[in-house]
Order: sequence, then structure tokens, then C-alpha cells
Amino acid sequence: MRVTLPSNIIVSKAYWEKQGHSFNVNSLLLGIESNKNQYTTLDDFKELISKNSQIEAMKDTFASADAVVYILILGAIVLGTTVIYNLGLLNYSEMMRDYATLKVLGFYPGEIRLLSFKENSFLYVIGWLLVIPAGQGFLKIYMGVLSNDSMIFFLNLNLQAILLLQ
Repeated sequence: MRVTLPSNIIVSKAYWEKQGHSFNVNSLLLGIESNKNQYTTLDDFKELISKNSQIEAMKDTFASADAVVYILILGAIVLGTTVIYNLGLLNYSEMMRDYATLKVLGFYPGEIRLLSFKENSFLYVIGWLLVIPAGQGFLKIYMGVLSNDSMIFFLNLNLQAILLLQ
């Protein structure tokens, strides 16, 4: 089980020592009005992190994650457009031969349109059934790579999100 950091427990000095542990201060949570600069002179002082600097760091992290997502989306659009265009060209020339054959066999134009609609609907459903689980698997891997010790991303893919993409 992965736990996001910081994972802390806050107890009083008296309680901690009562449990048989030595009390060592490793973090201070200071109020807005406190004099933060007085702690910078301590020997064990490493850094002073304000809430605003944490917010800015998170914004930078999300901005870089957004950039990666935009690149992936752009790549998917270019790849999808190229594949669909090429398949459409191949499919169109093949369909013209098929339709000519069906007309020779005595099918009416309405029957040919219905057959074409059924074929496209079938392929659309098969595409959904194959691509959505594959995409979900990719996103799980991607979220795992994007996560680190201080931040974990979880995949929340639901029917509403899928329908919005259509």
C-alpha cells in the first residue's frame, strides 16, 4: 500500500516520552503571526517552507503534468486522424467494389445503406470494447509513472468521462 507524504502523527512531547521514545523536533507548524525567522538560526534548521511556496510548487508540478497530457492528446489526435484517413481511403475503394457487387446481385440502395450502417455500428461497438480497457490500462501505468513520494495520482475513469470524450 502506497501512502502519500507527508504522513505524520502529531502528539504532545509528554505523551511521546511517556511511550518510551526520545522527543526530537523535526518539523514545526507555525502560525501566520509567528516570527519564523527566529528558527532559521537553529543548528538543525534545513529550510523554511511557506504555504505559498508549497502552492507554487504544486502549480509547477501540475503545469508540467498538464504539458505531458497535452502532448499525449496532440499525438493521439494526429495519429488517430492519420489512421482514420488512411483506413477511410482504403475502405472507400473497397466499399465501392462491394456496393457494385451488391447492386449486381439485386440489392436495393436502401438495403445497401442499412447493411453499411450495421457494419459501421458493429465496428464502433467493437472499438469501444477493445479501446476503453486498453486506454484505462495505459492511464493506470501513466498515473503510476507520474506519481512520486509526495504526490500520488489516482485514475477516476467513469461512464460520464467516457461519454464526454465522444
